[in-house]
Order: sequence, then structure tokens, then C-alpha cells
Amino acid sequence: MYGERPEERDVIARALPWLVRTERWGNERRLALLTGRRARVVLAFPLLLLARAIMLPIPFGNVAPALALIAFAFGFMARDGAAILLALILSLAALVWTGFLLVVGASLIDRGLALIGW
Repeated sequence: MYGERPEERDVIARALPWLVRTERWGNERRLALLTGRRARVVLAFPLLLLARAIMLPIPFGNVAPALALIAFAFGFMARDGAAILLALILSLAALVWTGFLLVVGASLIDRGLALIGW
């Protein structure tokens, strides 16, 4: 059970103010179109892309998709369309960032291989 050890209590005590603020921010009535059943079916595609981006072995490449997934989770739990809209924007930025890291990483590997004569 959580909170039995002192370090767990410290983590819970630090997280509680953030959770309270986040709970206050959520509003079930905002942009309800993005929280319905049809929207969840359509939003499965960006969620799948984010899950694939997290699996890639790119240094610092899975933080942005994870943050977008957290925003989606909050939006779905709170049934807040504004949070889901924010998650969609974060998803776009995360996927662009992941693509950038892939291109830059591939070019660095290519240059490194050219330097050693491969």
C-alpha cells in the first residue's frame, strides 16, 4: 500500500498540490465533441503514433511523446475536450521532435561512418 514508507510519503506530499491544481483546471463541459465515443475512435491513431514513438531507442526522444500521452490521459479521465486539444497539439510537436531526432541521428551516424571509411 502506498504511503507506508517515508520516501513514498514525501513523493505523495510533493505531488498532491500539483494534482489538486490539475483537478481544478479540468472541466467536463469544455469541447465535449472531443470526448465522445467517435472522437476516441479517431484519436486512437495519434495515440498509436505516440506509443510507437516512445518505443524508438532515441536518446531524449520519448519524453515529448510521454508528456502528450499524459495530457491525453488527463483529458480522457476528466472528459475535458480542451485538455485533449492541448494533447493533440503536444502530439504534433512530439512527433515533429521525434522525426527531427531521427533525421539528425541518422545523419550523425552517416557522417561518423564516413569518417572511419565505411
